[in-house]
Formats: sequence, structure tokens, C-alpha cells
Amino acid sequence: MTACAGLAGLEGPDPEANGPHGSPIPSDGDSDAPSRPAPSEDCGDVANDATNCGFCGHSCGGAACSAGLCAPAVVARASTHVDAFVTDGVGLYTIDAQAVRSCAASGPATQACPELVTGEEIGSRLRMDDVDWGDWGWGGKGKELTSMPAIAPTAIALQSNRVVIADGTYEVVVVCPTKVPCTRINVGIVDTDDDAPVLGRSLTLSSSRLFWAQGNAIRTSPVPVPGLIVHASASRAASDTVDPARVLAAGADDLFWLSSEGLHSAKDVSANAERLSARDARDFAVDDGNAYLASASGLYRVSRADRTETLAATGTFAHVVADARGIYATRIDGGRTTVVDVRSGKVLELARVDFAVDGLAVAGEYVYFMTHASGAAEILRVPR
Repeated sequence: MTACAGLAGLEGPDPEANGPHGSPIPSDGDSDAPSRPAPSEDCGDVANDATNCGFCGHSCGGAACSAGLCAPAVVARASTHVDAFVTDGVGLYTIDAQAVRSCAASGPATQACPELVTGEEIGSRLRMDDVDWGDWGWGGKGKELTSMPAIAPTAIALQSNRVVIADGTYEVVVVCPTKVPCTRINVGIVDTDDDAPVLGRSLTLSSSRLFWAQGNAIRTSPVPVPGLIVHASASRAASDTVDPARVLAAGADDLFWLSSEGLHSAKDVSANAERLSARDARDFAVDDGNAYLASASGLYRVSRADRTETLAATGTFAHVVADARGIYATRIDGGRTTVVDVRSGKVLELARVDFAVDGLAVAGEYVYFMTHASGAAEILRVPR
């Protein structure tokens, strides 16, 4: 792994050369940066023009532009804490202590977000004459049980046309194969044959398998289908899986996870693993050529081919996401958070809020992020 040199000697942004919110990315000679045109400032007042906000061609999508930043639009609001959200740019799916909800990704903020699945619906799928619900502490037996407890979702993921939810009450994985509206659900019990929590707060899918963090291990099983009890068929528990913060499946074969020992990758949980970086990071993202690490000391790019690590942006970063069109991150600026677009040669600021950001996603033409203030949650979006 190549260490980053000369970080203390980096110069600050040049407003004349980079526009009101553009700062240079340290050069490392890497040609794998996203193939997007560098922004231009030859289009007038980029500080206040809502069609060229911050840089030429960046439209605020009808929102106001001030000081080169678009005003983010609130697309969903909840009166309670939201644990996580995912979106495909059409639907927006959230989990809280006792519900999975479905909203429109376009808003408005006042929209009602109905429950996607309830404990009653899960229970109706699981009811069988040979199931003793008394063993679960709920009383009754089989179909004699008429009221099911509320669900307690712990993780949520999207894949193709499926919404997948891990639930802690029923110890099941719920698959909604039709997104919005969810006209039917598939429920599978993931039986791991031990007393540890079955599913943690990190859930990911490859084309045919489910992966999750459980204690100090990463486990996998086939994606459950209706009426089938699926056993975890493989598990990885080693020094490189201690306290796994996040698990991510990329493509058909590659598995990535962030643990207390850094970022690792393998072809499967039972395959030999490579440590891509030992850096203490808060979040990571992956594209075809690189992994990106958000850390307190900067945003770093790690080559998947040779594990070369280079500094992509200076600052304190909390979240990062990537897709075929670009890399987006949240940078902590004192008590505020700035959503940034990392382009070839520049870090471009898109929006800023006066709160911590608790989640980040990119889909379609927008970057989505979540904030909490006074116990309430807001999910916002800004054009990329």
C-alpha cells in the first residue's frame, strides 16, 4: 500500500481558479477517475444562477441558488427517528423501530408514507399448524394466534426490483418483489443455529445470495423463498471481521466489508481475503475500479487492482456513495455538513445543512441525504 505524502503541504482552494465552491483534488496520476467533463465557470453568475449553481450546467431543479449552493428539497418527513433509508430514485423506503415505510422519492415533504409490511402480514405467511408460537413468547399455537407483534426492522436493502428487509422480532428476511405497490411478500426464516442476533444492521445481496453482519462474523445464505427455512450455509469469523460496520456485495462475485482492521475484499465469505486498506474509516463505497473511504483525515481512493491508496479530498468525511456517474460524500464543516461531488480535479459543493447527516444515497438525477433535529427526521435531495 502506498502511503499519502505531503498532506500538510496542500494549498487551500483558489477561488479564482476553481469557482465559489470548487477545491482541487491532490493529483496522483490516477487515470481511473470518473469520465465526466470538468466544470467550467464561463457561464455568468454561478453564485446565484439556479441553472448554473456553483458551476456551469448544475441546475437546482427549480430550487433557489445562493452562494453557489442549491437549496435542498425535503421529500419526506417523520416525527420520530428513522434508522435508515434506501432509494432507487422512484421509491423511498425507510425503517424505524417498528415499521418499514414506502414513500415517493420525489416528495412532497407532507406525503403520507404507509407501512410496506406489517407484523400481521408476516405472521400470516409464517402460520403453520406445527409452529408453536408459545416458544416465541407470544402465546397460542399455530393458527390459534390471532394477533402478531409489531415488526422490528434492523436493516434494509434494494436489489433490482426487490426490497429486502431484515426483521429482529420474527428473525426473518422479508422480500417485496414488486416495490411500490408491494402487492405480495415472500418471507423466509434465516436459521443460524445459535443464540446470537440473527441479522445485524448491515444487509447486502449479490445476484443470488444474502450477506449480513452478525456479532463479529459475516454470514451468508441463499435468498429465502416463501415457506422455506434457510440455514446460513457459510460464515466468516476471523480477526478481519471483528466489529464489522458495513458489508457490501458488488457485482456477481465481489464481497467487501469494513471492520476494526480496515477495508477487506473476497470472492465469498469462505475465500481468502485481501485487506485493501488499514485506514480507520467511517464509511466506504465501491465502483468498477476503486474503493473510496470516508474518514476523519480525508476521502481516500484505493485501487482495487493494486491496492494503491491516494488522497482524493481533504477534510473530515462521514459518508460516501458511488455509481457509474460519480462519487458523492458528506464533509463535516464545524457544526454543518456539506454534500460534495468529487469530480476529476475538483471537489464541488452541492448543498449544506446545519445538522449532522445520518445517511447518504444517489439515484437518478439526485443525491439524497437524511438529517435529524429534535428527534424528527427529514430526507432531502439535491440535483447532482
